[in-house]
Amino acid sequence: MNDIRQVQLNPACRFICLKCGNEDSLSLNFQCKACNGLIACDYPNTEFSIDMRYSGIWRFHSILPILFHSFYDCAETPLIPLIDDESILYGKNEGVLPSISTKYRQCVISVPSLIALGCKEVTLVSSGNTGSSYMYWANKVKGALRIHVFASTLHAQRLYFTNPYATVHVAENNLSAADEACMAFSKKEHIFYEGGFFNPFRREGLKTSYLESLLRMNWDVDVFIQAVSSGMGVIGFHSLVKLLHRQGLIKKIPKMVCVQQDTCQPMCLSYNEGSEEIIESYIPKDPVGLAKAILRSNPKKSYPYVKQVVEETKGCFCMVTQDEIDQSFKFLANKYVNACHTSAATVAAFKKLKNKGWIQPGDRCVAILTGGLYHGQDL
Repeated sequence: MNDIRQVQLNPACRFICLKCGNEDSLSLNFQCKACNGLIACDYPNTEFSIDMRYSGIWRFHSILPILFHSFYDCAETPLIPLIDDESILYGKNEGVLPSISTKYRQCVISVPSLIALGCKEVTLVSSGNTGSSYMYWANKVKGALRIHVFASTLHAQRLYFTNPYATVHVAENNLSAADEACMAFSKKEHIFYEGGFFNPFRREGLKTSYLESLLRMNWDVDVFIQAVSSGMGVIGFHSLVKLLHRQGLIKKIPKMVCVQQDTCQPMCLSYNEGSEEIIESYIPKDPVGLAKAILRSNPKKSYPYVKQVVEETKGCFCMVTQDEIDQSFKFLANKYVNACHTSAATVAAFKKLKNKGWIQPGDRCVAILTGGLYHGQDL
């Protein structure tokens, strides 16, 4: 199939609400019609298997929302041994992907899914990685899906892969201003708002990183460690491991560690207070920090879902300092791993939790190294 617009949805895939359990067919409605809850993709009558006729993500096509299309592909990324001590740490090196971050995965599924549902143009807000990956794909599909990326003045500097099919809109101040500008533009121009965290197709792409890791670890991982901003990858992880556990491919649900940095940690602080919602006073106005990809300061809408994943997997939230991030960044560089400071935050969290005894001897851990450096700069 060569026509990039001829994308077919997987008929075995359904939308399910993570809040009330309501089911629906695939559509551009990314929130539950019954309760406005978060929608996820589900494959209720599918027996998952790995199809070795294909490579990359298409080995897992039975639990992807679109049918095989050779144009939309994502090669497997390396799983690198980082620490082999009492506890073992591997790094899933996503910085080798074409857009230099794991967000390439979300777009390899989201872009064709949006096209299949009739989208020709979308708006979205980004702090860098997502916008860059969408811009990369906008150019790759040559206008089959046009992109409008809204970013703050600071984050617009982190958008790469400019092309005629992607327009960057810079909002003054912070990402909240970019959010407002994006929604106003979408309404005025009648352009579909891509959904951000609520877009289930993004999460379906991101879950393949965990699936590849589990496959390489012989389905035996005790702890996954992920740096979080909104935490959409965490939701994709949870849907995946519940399915794999239900079908007997994994014997236990891996714990999920969600990492934030000391200069922007509204989830960590709110969780430590036992709060069901993000506490307003913990939302920094204009956060700065080494881990630029996780500087989105207001995860109000996503936090309850991320908190649920952490609790159900018996995981934790972990804050790391700027010094800890810097030390782990140098550690990765010494191992010749092209990793950004956000990736380094996950390694810092492993070291911190191991020293505290939360990660125990014998634990097999995977840190998702979400991105690399682009021309020497953090993405």
